[in-house]
Amino acid sequence: MATHTPESIINFANLAEVSPQHKALDPHRAVKQSKKLSQLIAISWGDDQKAGEIRKIFLNFYNTSLGKQDEAYQEMKNLLSGQKPELFEKIFDEDEIEDYFIQITWDSFEGSVTDMPQAIMKQQPPFFILTLPYPPKPSDFNYQNENLQKWLKELVNVDDSSQKVTNPFPPIPYVPQTTC
Repeated sequence: MATHTPESIINFANLAEVSPQHKALDPHRAVKQSKKLSQLIAISWGDDQKAGEIRKIFLNFYNTSLGKQDEAYQEMKNLLSGQKPELFEKIFDEDEIEDYFIQITWDSFEGSVTDMPQAIMKQQPPFFILTLPYPPKPSDFNYQNENLQKWLKELVNVDDSSQKVTNPFPPIPYVPQTTC
């Protein structure tokens, strides 16, 4: 029977700091990405110009074929991967977003990530289907909630493996929760 010394045990929480390709091993990354997606959706409901630009990307998006070549799909991919920093910070790395086929559901408050079925031996990206919820904006009474506005401003850095999200869930039930 093999014995393990402290030196032989890999600390997965610190592995992302040592090697960037191991970001997926950050146990908090999915929670951070989920929170940022929820924040992005809620921010898009605002009245300022930035919110309007984000909302336009969501509303112009339509579920496409696997070709993913249309402009609306590329705009969404750019928004989620930080290629539009004037609108919102990065949620996924540029190479990481390629692993997902993005869809939007207009009638749900809950998102999902599911496997992309591929009946071939050598599978290719996308490997997952990322379904983002985009329900109607809640009433101004609920949207202007002080706790929600505070939650929307909480900074989340998906690349900081030492950061833990202490408040991942929105303070009102009308903000969709996403799953990464």
